[in-house]
Amino acid sequence: MKCLSPIIKRVVIVFNEQDILVPNASFVRPDRVVKSSEGWIIIDYKTGKYQPKHEDQLRQYEEILNRFETKVYKKYLVYIDNEIEVKNI
Repeated sequence: MKCLSPIIKRVVIVFNEQDILVPNASFVRPDRVVKSSEGWIIIDYKTGKYQPKHEDQLRQYEEILNRFETKVYKKYLVYIDNEIEVKNI
């Protein structure tokens, strides 16, 4: 996770697999949401290959966080397989 290390150094708060209640709906559970000095960072871990719906999922998380007037600074998909691939969304 070499490319994520600069982000981790600026971390203020980390939420791992915490439910976010969605008004008039249910909830979502991102893998990791990080509060950094620049804003919020959403990280979702996947196995297998990239699929466009993975980006849609991150965008959904961002839209929900925006309802709470939070600034999403970055979004990452981290694919775990024989090698680790980090995709900046």
